[in-house]
Parts: sequence; C-alpha cells; structure tokens
Amino acid sequence: MPRSVRDCSSGSDADNSFEKLKGEGERPQAGEPVAESPRAHSHGASDSGTYLAVKELLAAAVRQGAESVPAESWQGICLGEFRLLRELGRGGMGIVFEAIQISLNRRVALKILPVTSSLDASRLLRFEREARTAATLEHPHIVRAYARGQDHGTYYLAMQLIQGQDLACFIRQKRRPGGEAAQLGELAATAEYYRGEERPANEWSSEVSSSPESDVHRGNASTTNSSYFRGVARLGRQAAEALQYAHENGVVHRDIKPSNLLLNLQGDVWIADFGLATLEAASQFTATGKVLGTLRYSSPEQTRGSSEVDGRTDVYSLGATLYELATLRPAFEDSEPAAMLNAILTQEPVRPRHLVPKLPRDLESIILKAMAKSPRHRYQTALELAVDLQRFLRNEPVQAKRPTAIERSIRWVQRNRVMSFLMSAVILLLISGILGIGAHFSRQNKLLSQLDESNVSLTRALAELKQTLEYEEQLRRTVEREERMSRERYYTADLVNIARLADAGQHGIVRRRLQSHAPRPGQEDLRGFLWRYLYASGTSVDVELDAHQHEVLSTAQAPRRKLLATGGKDGTIYVWDTATWTRRTSLTFAGEVQDLEFSPDERLLAVCGTEGIIQLYGADTWRLLRTIAAHDMTAKGLEFTPNGRTLLSCSRDHDIAVWDTETWQEKSRFVAHDTVQNLSMSADGQWMASGGDDGLTKVWHVESGELAAELDDHEHAVLATALSSDGKLVAAGGYDRYVCLSDCRTGERLAMLQLNSNVWSLGFLANDSSVVIGTGSGELQIFDISNPRQPRLACMERVHDEKVRAFELLAESGQIVTVSDDTAVRVVSLPGDRFKHNSSIPHARIAKFAPDGKHFVLGQYGGEFSIYDRRGVKLASHTIPSYESEDLLEYGSPHLAFDDDATLWAATCLENTAYFTSMTSSCAIRETSIQHDCRLVKVWISSDARFVFAADTRNQGVLWELDQLSEVARFDLPLAINAAAFSNDNSRLVLATNQGEVFLTDLRGALRIQLTTPAPSSSALYAASFDPTDSLVAAAGSEGIVYVWEVASGRLIQELVNNDRVEDFAFSSNGRYLISASYDLRLWHVETGQFITQIGRRYADIRYQSVAFSSADDCLVATADHPEDEVLHIWDTTRPHTH
Repeated sequence: MPRSVRDCSSGSDADNSFEKLKGEGERPQAGEPVAESPRAHSHGASDSGTYLAVKELLAAAVRQGAESVPAESWQGICLGEFRLLRELGRGGMGIVFEAIQISLNRRVALKILPVTSSLDASRLLRFEREARTAATLEHPHIVRAYARGQDHGTYYLAMQLIQGQDLACFIRQKRRPGGEAAQLGELAATAEYYRGEERPANEWSSEVSSSPESDVHRGNASTTNSSYFRGVARLGRQAAEALQYAHENGVVHRDIKPSNLLLNLQGDVWIADFGLATLEAASQFTATGKVLGTLRYSSPEQTRGSSEVDGRTDVYSLGATLYELATLRPAFEDSEPAAMLNAILTQEPVRPRHLVPKLPRDLESIILKAMAKSPRHRYQTALELAVDLQRFLRNEPVQAKRPTAIERSIRWVQRNRVMSFLMSAVILLLISGILGIGAHFSRQNKLLSQLDESNVSLTRALAELKQTLEYEEQLRRTVEREERMSRERYYTADLVNIARLADAGQHGIVRRRLQSHAPRPGQEDLRGFLWRYLYASGTSVDVELDAHQHEVLSTAQAPRRKLLATGGKDGTIYVWDTATWTRRTSLTFAGEVQDLEFSPDERLLAVCGTEGIIQLYGADTWRLLRTIAAHDMTAKGLEFTPNGRTLLSCSRDHDIAVWDTETWQEKSRFVAHDTVQNLSMSADGQWMASGGDDGLTKVWHVESGELAAELDDHEHAVLATALSSDGKLVAAGGYDRYVCLSDCRTGERLAMLQLNSNVWSLGFLANDSSVVIGTGSGELQIFDISNPRQPRLACMERVHDEKVRAFELLAESGQIVTVSDDTAVRVVSLPGDRFKHNSSIPHARIAKFAPDGKHFVLGQYGGEFSIYDRRGVKLASHTIPSYESEDLLEYGSPHLAFDDDATLWAATCLENTAYFTSMTSSCAIRETSIQHDCRLVKVWISSDARFVFAADTRNQGVLWELDQLSEVARFDLPLAINAAAFSNDNSRLVLATNQGEVFLTDLRGALRIQLTTPAPSSSALYAASFDPTDSLVAAAGSEGIVYVWEVASGRLIQELVNNDRVEDFAFSSNGRYLISASYDLRLWHVETGQFITQIGRRYADIRYQSVAFSSADDCLVATADHPEDEVLHIWDTTRPHTH
C-alpha cells in the first residue's frame, strides 16, 4: 500500500488543532517532563502526502479489516505530536494505536476516528463527548484522557495506555477447551493496549503475572476455586467504586460490559469508553426512545429507550458482567436481538449456582440483586454494591438477600399480567376438575374398606415375617460374635507362642507369624500393643538382593538419589534403586572392590581396591571419569569430607592420603599404621579414625592431619572403627572379639563390648544412642549406649551365614543394608526402641496419658506431678505449694485426670483440705482448695475431671463437683477406703478397702453392691478400675491377684494370679487386655484369663508402682520406684529406632 512518511522529529507542517484537555480534567503526571505544544506549520507537499497516507490506510483498515494493513505500514506516521507504533484494535468508533507522545516521550493509546465517521455529526459528537467525559474523571480505576485533536481532518484522542487484557478476551479464553486451567492471574498480558468498544485485531501472546497483590493473581484457581470467586468480587468492587465516582460527578456510563473493563498486569480493573456516557450538562444528547449501549448487558429500562436512565443502569450492567465472569456464560444467550430483548424484559436469568454449584451463595445474591428487573429492587447506588462486595470479601454478612418465592411470584405477575390471568383461569379449571374427581373417589370408599380388611391380614403376615427376620439377625450376630471370640482366642493363644519365640531371639519367625494376623477385608483388626511390641522386638530380613556371584565386600548409599551401590571381590559393582530394590546399572572395577563412597553432592561414586587405584564414576551417566594411582598396595578405605572438597584414602602400604577433589592432586600423605585397615569420619567432618594391623586405634584432626589420640586397646588387628556424629566417642574392634568404646578427647576406655566372633563392621545409629556391630559369624548386634559406661545388648540377630563385611543405615526407612562373604545383600529391619531409662523419677505412684497419647503425667509423693513426652523428656512439673515444707514420703501422690479441653487436673489432700491444681497445655497454673470438716485420707478425680471423691478418717465419703467446688453428696463408707475409681460415664464408683472388700455404688451412695471373692480375705487392695466399656470392674492388692467382675451381674469372672502383690494395673483401650504391675509386668487376656507374656525386665527387689496405656494402645509407660533404682520405662511401638 503506498504511503507517505513524515519525519516526526522535525515537527508537523499539517493543520494541527491539537487541544490540551486541561480545562476538561487533564492534569500532568507527577514527574513527567512538560514539553511545548507542537508548532503550527503551513500546509506543504510533505504534509499533504502524510494526510493522504493516513486517510488511505484508515480507509483500508475500516473497509477490509485491520489485518489487511501490514503492521509496519503504520510505523513512522505522525498525527500531531503523536508517532504511531502499532495497531492495537478497531471498532465502530475507530482504530486504536499504540503511539508515543513526542513532547513528553510517553506511550499512549491513540484512538483515531475514521474519515467516514468524522463526516457523521452524531459519531463526531460522541467522539468529542468521550474525550470530555473521560477528561472530567480522575479515578484510579477509570482510563484517563490526555488530549484530543485533529490533523488534516483526522480526529484523534490520546488516552492512558493500559497494559493488560479486557474481560471479554479473558472470558473467551476460559471457554476454550482446556480453558478451565486458566485463571484470572493469566489475564495480565504482555500486550499493551487500550480498547474502548473495539475488538482485537489479532491474537496477542500473554504471560502469567506474578503479582502477589490480588486474589485473582494467586494459585491455580479455576471457576470452581474459592479464590477465583474472591477475585471476581474484588474486580466488581473496584469497578463499582469507579462508577460511584463517575455518578457523583454526574456521569452515567451506559455501556458497562466485559470489553469495556480492562485489567492491567497487577490485576486492577479500569473502566474505558465513555462514548455513550451522559453528563448532567449534556443529557439532551440522547432522545427519548432511542436505545444506546450493548443489548446483552443493557438494563430493562435502557432497552425500552427510557429517558430516565440513571446510575442504577450501570449497576445492572456491572451485575450482568459479573454474572458472565462468574459463570463463563452471559445471563441471556439468545442470538436473535428480538429474543434477547424479550428475555431481558420478562425472564429471570438462570441462577448462577445452577451453572456453577461452588459459587458462594452470598456472591450469587449480590449479582442477582444488581440485575433486578426493577431499578428500585437493585442497589440504589454503585457504592452500595461496592460495600456489599467488600463485606463478601471480608466474610461478613451481605445486605443482598435472596428474594422469597412469594416476592419472585409477585414480581413475575407484575411483569406478566396477561400470562398470570390465563394461568389463574387454568388453575380454576383444575380446581373444578379436582372437585369432580373427589366425588368420584367417594364412590370408591366402599371398595377401599374391603381392601383394608385385606391389608390387616397382610400386616399380620408381615409382622410374622419381621419376627422371623429379627430372629435370623440375632442368630447371625450370635454367630459373628462367636466367630470373633473364637478368632480372638486363637489370636491370643498364638501371641503366647510368638512371645516365646521372641524371647528365644527368633525374630524372623516372629515377624512372619505376626504378619499372618493382618485382618482380611471386612475383618476386625485385633492387633494391639502386644502385636506392635513383638513386631518391633527384633530384626527381620525384608529384602534379599541376589546378584553377586562372589563375596560382597563394601556398600555405599546416595539417599537423595535413592541409590545404593554394592561392590564384590570379583570387581563387580551393582547400583540399586532403594525405592523399588531394582538394579539400575552395573560397573566393573579392575580388581577387588574394597570400599565405595558417594560424594556428598552424590554426583560421583569413588571406588578403591586392588593395586591401590581409585576410580571415579559419574552418577548421572555411570561413565568412568578418572583413575588415580593412589597407593602402592591395596587401597582399603575411602572417606569424603562433608563439604566434598577432600577425599581421604588408606592402604596396606601404611599411608593415609589426602586428595583435592577439584584438581584431584594429592594434598598430603602421612604414615598411620603398619597396615591401615579402615577409615571412619565424624558427621561434622572434623575428626577421622583409623585402625591397623598394629592393634592401634588413632583419631586424627582432619584439617591439620594432627594425631589427636592413640588408643592401644587391642592385641590384634583393628578391622573396623566408627566415630560418633560429634566426634566424642570412638568404637573399634577386630580379631579380638570385642569392641572398645572410648572417649576420643581423653583416650579413656568407657566400656568393652564382649562378642562371640570377630568384628568386621561398625557404626553408630543416628542419635549416637546405639552402636551396631557386624560380626564374623553373620550376626548384627546392637548395643544401647545411652549410658556409655553401662552398655546394654538390645538385639542380636543372625542375618548372614558368613561375616558381615559392611552395612549402610537407610535413615529414611530405618532399615540396614548388609553385605557378606555369603554373596548376599540383605535389607534388614531393626528392633524398635523398646526401653527408655530415666534416673530422676522420685517416688512416682500414678501414671496417666493425655487424651492425644503424645504426653503422659506422673504423680509423685510430696504433691508433685510432672509431664513427659514419649522420649522420657520432662516437659513441665509442679508441686502443690502446701507440700513444699512437708516430708515428701508422709503424704500421698496427687490423683490425675484430663478434662474435655485437655487441661490436666491434679488433686490431693493434706489434713482437712483438698487441693486442686489445673495446668493447661500452655502450662498455665491455677490453684484452688476445699475445706472439709474432718481430716481427709485420699482423693480421686473422675476420668473427665468433673467430679472428685474423697474419703476421710470418719469412714465417710464426700463427692464434690470440681467446676463449682460444691458438695454433691456425702455418705457412710463400710471400711477405710484404700482405692477408688469412677466409671467412665460417671454413674458409678468402685471402692476397695484395706480389708480386701470391694463395693459398687452410685455417686450418692444410695445403691451399694458388695462384690464377692472366692474366699474371704483381709488383705489390702491397692488398685481398682473400670474397663473402658464400664462392663467390667477390677481390683488388686497384696494377695497378688487381680479380680475381675461383671458390673451388670456382680459375678466374678477372672482371677489373674501374679507372684507377689500387685501395686497397679491397667486395661488396654479396647478392654481386651490387662497389664499388672508387680516385680514384673504381666500382660493378660481378660476374657480367657490367659497369661500372654512378660513385658520388659523383672526386678528382684523392687516393684513396678504404676502402669498406663496410651489411648491408641501404641505406647506403655511404667514406673519402678526404689531409692537406689528409680526408673521410668517407656515402650513406644511407633517411634523409629533411629530417633
């Protein structure tokens, strides 16, 4: 297309009627340079060429479409002081360009009125009015007009350039296949344009905005995501606030629709195109009866051409826009204008929640109120709409209320008077017909009476059938109960045998037998504490990797990559996936693989062995990257420093070599032993240990290479060493069949662990509380070294037929991978942490778990109680103040309970006062007390901390309500009460005396039942409790027997005989098992009275004083109290052994 190009830098020679809009609301931008107005020039040939070029291009764009004009055709053309850059869009009112205002050097959106439009007075007037209206409005969400003018008859308007996308384009994108993945955040586009009522000339690329400022720019929201609807409400609120500002300045937009609402890259809305807006000073522009605006979004009064169009019309149009944005479809979808006009006037839009069920109700109510047919039923101002949307965003009640069915009916009748008249007539006809039918039915009554007689007979038959079905259901339940009981008896009997196998160390068989009790689909899971306790009691081979054909000498892991490498005597290296235990690849080393080590970044695998060479493989490609001739003789061990900058190697040639991993040059070398057998390093990389044929164990400072300690604990070769993570302890062993545990700093030998075979591999577990030893007889032995001077053998399991050459701890799964001369690679599960010792538990008498099972509390003599976690760490403690000056052993320990808010309550008594202390989860303490008229002996709290029962020296019992500290009841007791307990529903009390008698009573003492034993006894009872179902009650004491009765019948059903007096007992959470505390802890099956197994150790001269199960039966705590051996036992069957 021919065109003329004017050099904009030289100014314009055309007749330029450029007008600044200062008088119409335009204000300079802060900080913008102010340029002089363009100079007026005479019309010359150059100007005429420019004018003809612009005219020709505009005519072609309007006549054939913007795409018919190449984009470069506009470049360089100037109108006034504006140089065109590129076309952004076009429409009935003109074409919009991106341009530069030369004088201010700013980018603007320049709307150019086509030449044909400039000849139309109404179009020209609308163009002029858009400029004046926009110029009068200055609001953060209204597009501003900078200037208007004309150049050689070409009218243009310079406006604020918005970088973003209009809502119409966004909605179209959302409707496309896969559009549900789009989100409002994606509407921030790289395309920079301003559109009035124009349509896009082409598709523009867009990129997701990363602005965090708005709900609509967050997450992978969709139209079913709450953040999407919050974004819709936020945009609606901004638009409503802008419209309120326009209305307050006398401007009604009259053409609010998605294409006139622009969104910038920050997700803020801008109102554009005031071409149809009315000003109070120029309202005569629209004649009565003339419809202006876009029909689909026009209000009913606007479509009727009413002259009484005000701000409520804009409220309706904004509501219709929000409807479409929320549902992705317009409120009225008719394609024919006549049908759409009729729908706008007479029909209600489909409720948005019918289209999008997850749309919030309040937002639906706001949209429908804004779209009410009658203006008086809408929001009366745009501000009311903005305020209601803000309430929605703040999760406050909105003012918009869903109209009732009656209100909707009345409105419909008012709009459809003819139709309502016809429907009324039809209803009258129907009523007449119904009355006629009623008369017909009256004639059928005689027939119905006959049917009633038949129904009586049928009802009788159905009752008999129901009785039969109920009998069959009862029979089915009886069979199921018997089947469950039979299964439980078999399960219990098998657990007895499994426990014996566990005691014999047959942990592999134990686990297989336990796994056979996993429930089938639909079966009740009988597994409880004992099952988990036994399952965690020993090692088990979980996986066996059968690939090597010769002895396997070494192994290494890359935990982040989930890789494990194993190396054999024949030079074969296999790399395994630890998630699936499948083989990833295989490598070949030139000789025996003595050691393997992954670099800390897991990018390299270092291998050493025969001939003293080190080979480096890339962990991505598994290609051989480098071979280092490191030693003259076989290289025995490798260790990377944690920062990966240094590699250490040792060899039979006496040396330890230090290598720079960046250059792979030798940094240093020093003589360590006659023959160096191994290397080990602390987790912090500061210390290194080595062992040699000279029987010495040496500890080195890695950075300086200086010898820190030399331990002469062995007569023969030291084959394995290990350092604790902090480098304070060193373990060493070899042909002497023992492991020495020593202090690295002082060289002091702390303990000697005697074994039955040579030591080939060593390692500390993650928290340094245990040491693992691989022996020449194929065993893994684990010693608990919580007290390094008194190590305890925790587990011994044979996992190989020949020596355990090396092992790796898989921290993520808590398993150990072992390799052996028997060519096997095995993945082994270790025993759980079954025992916790704490030597600072003075005289604990009561144990109670918190409802969440994560913590427990101990009640101690002297009015003290302490809270512990499952690791045995004391979290908090408190002593009732009145006890602080008393003899700790003279008064009893507090009774404990947790209320519904998990607040701990402790109760105790001194003289004639009962003391109560509450401690919240945040350790807030509250103290209170009750005075009694007699000396109190003991107090007990109900399990929910609602009631307190106390016994006094007059053999009276008193019941208080703890919340009100008020007395509920008082009654005489038969004898001195030694133990008492509330039922779980707080309906009963069990009372056990120091003369061996047990009574059941209600809380007021009115109904009392004595529970009998086979032979009268005067032995004191120390403990009493209901089972969790309140169907059983038990008591135990100095006779060593736990008696169990049925509550309903008072019948004695079990006698669980211990070797000595029972201090305490506890039911499991399902009531099926009971554990008794004496010199040992014995687990019983309540229903059969079967003794199953002993838990933990048996003491010779002290007794367990208290015992308690967690609510999930996954943890057991017990205390054994003696001045010389005060210990807390914790069996946590859920805690990984590596922690």
